[in-house]
Amino acid sequence: MSRPSKPCFGQRFGRRQSGAALITVISVVAFLVILSTGMAVTLDREVRLSGYNQAGRQAEWLAQGVEVWSTQTLALDGEESEHDNLAEIWAAPLPVTAMEHGSVSARIEDLQGRINLNGLIKDGQRQPLQVARLRRLLTLLDIDEELVYVILDWLDEDDRVSFPHGAEDDYYLNQTPARHTANGPMASIAELKWLKGVNEALFTRLAPHVSALSPEVGGININTAGAVVLASLADGLTVQSMEQLTEERERTEGFSMEAFVQHPAFAGRELPTQELVLTSSYFQLSADVRFQDIALRRIARIWRDNDNKVQVIGRWTD
Repeated sequence: MSRPSKPCFGQRFGRRQSGAALITVISVVAFLVILSTGMAVTLDREVRLSGYNQAGRQAEWLAQGVEVWSTQTLALDGEESEHDNLAEIWAAPLPVTAMEHGSVSARIEDLQGRINLNGLIKDGQRQPLQVARLRRLLTLLDIDEELVYVILDWLDEDDRVSFPHGAEDDYYLNQTPARHTANGPMASIAELKWLKGVNEALFTRLAPHVSALSPEVGGININTAGAVVLASLADGLTVQSMEQLTEERERTEGFSMEAFVQHPAFAGRELPTQELVLTSSYFQLSADVRFQDIALRRIARIWRDNDNKVQVIGRWTD
């Protein structure tokens, strides 16, 4: 899953130039904000919307402008670098940008820096490596690791309960509201809230470390994953040791795969290298937009393919 071989953005230009590039991107989004606002005002005048609806429409246009900023930022990064790490321009949050009557802010996160729940089952078969990683992740988060069987039952196509902690239709159809198991990939990690044993507190703890991508996307990006996810890669790792590793990672603007695997933090431990990557294709935009009395949060899932084409493949508003 590599892109054309070009030097890493951070290595070519350094952090100072990356900061300058960020300012350029902020200027771009500021222009988009002004353009979007003008378009919204024109549209709203034409259809003579009420004041409240007018503000809502303008907020929506601002959110679309931030989406354009995110796709352009990821496209720029794809042109400049072969791999992805947190020293690159896309990983720098867009700070609160004030404008007349409102403001915008945003951040882009790498969804491949998380464990893909849908990757637990591929071609109808449970994937032992992915299951083991999730079990370790749950333990590190002080969550009962048996939750992995509840998730597997939700995803798999059969109606056999994973004894003794799983749950199939006979459980969910007796809940309020009644529902069937997915019997397939999750559309969103929000589905976790429907699962047996998952409450809001547990979901809040787990959500930052997992994703719901295609089952084919199993690779974890070692240069964007957080300390908890990295600690789930092998038995006996601690979050504290991985926090030290991530601090070193940021100073060096990312590891090569060889340097990562041979790092002293993994000495004496078996670290499976399958499904570890340096390049990511799936990202998530979180944008907070305010216009007059209207505030909305836009979440968008973004895909960048091997030809560096970037597009929004899903969006929702909180």
